[in-house]
Amino acid sequence: MFATINSTQKPVDKSLTYELFGYNLDEEEEQYWSPDKLAVFLARRLATDANSPLRGRILVAPKKDDALSRISAGTSWKVSTAVAVEGVMRLFTSNPKKDTTNLLDGERKKRQALLSLRKDKSPLRQAYLESQDAVIYTMVLNFLLACESSFWKGAQPGSFITKTVGIQALFDILRLLAEKAYEQRDISVKYFSDQLREAGGIDFSGDEFRNASGSGRAAIKNAIASAIGLK
Repeated sequence: MFATINSTQKPVDKSLTYELFGYNLDEEEEQYWSPDKLAVFLARRLATDANSPLRGRILVAPKKDDALSRISAGTSWKVSTAVAVEGVMRLFTSNPKKDTTNLLDGERKKRQALLSLRKDKSPLRQAYLESQDAVIYTMVLNFLLACESSFWKGAQPGSFITKTVGIQALFDILRLLAEKAYEQRDISVKYFSDQLREAGGIDFSGDEFRNASGSGRAAIKNAIASAIGLK
């Protein structure tokens, strides 16, 4: 039986893993949420919030959800749950597995206990430790609204800015912008729109962005970062 299981096992889809991992959010106080759980919660809000550009664009796979199916029926492009969760999560942790282990080791701990257990230079680490979840969500939402006006509304058919590599690259850009925005206490749509303005004219349907692997993501990120003076 052991040999059969190990010879026939298949990896679990990351999106499904995150969905299953977050099902008991309502059963646990927010102060105890690991980075994974907070990221799942925020990704779900982005998928359903009427003000979110990703409303109906985050796939909840593979289970059938009639309400979400109706929301996403008219959308032209979509991304996986894993893309949204990991994009958000990288804003406040560089090692989610280690954070989760530390929180569950021995007596269950509140997230602020991580301050003394592991150093992490993620841009919104302080906001996570202090349970400023509304601040994190508002920043992500407003950045995505700025992306909608700067990139998505005028995107050519087949543009890679609306594909997985493009969305991942935009979350990479947010990670570069987040610390300064948080420190300046300006996380408005206008702030992010101003930051992204110089990159708004880039045509991401070109061959240089065609690679669907990590190099395509890096090419998009570098193009935006260069245009807005981040490198």
